[in-house]
Amino acid sequence: MQWQITPATITIGVKGASGTVTYNGSEQSVSGYTASITSTSKFTIDTSKVTPTSSQVVASGTNASTTAYTNKYIDVNNNVVEIDSDTFAYSDHNFNATFV
Repeated sequence: MQWQITPATITIGVKGASGTVTYNGSEQSVSGYTASITSTSKFTIDTSKVTPTSSQVVASGTNASTTAYTNKYIDVNNNVVEIDSDTFAYSDHNFNATFV
């Protein structure tokens, strides 16, 4: 008899931080995200195992009406900065994580 343990399924929603600033000629930025986790598991899900970390997700720019991004975790669609959920990971083999 072979024994197999199936990982629990979790869904992690990632929502980027937002901000509105007044042009001042200097580079300005917004960083971070919040993660909401949905799980059928009775176990506590460790959010520190989500990568990248919140501080690694940064959008910045200098000029008014220009949206810039500074790293691979962010996409720009129609001048809206969005977090690219495909670049996230959850480092615990006991869970199958889906990012939305």
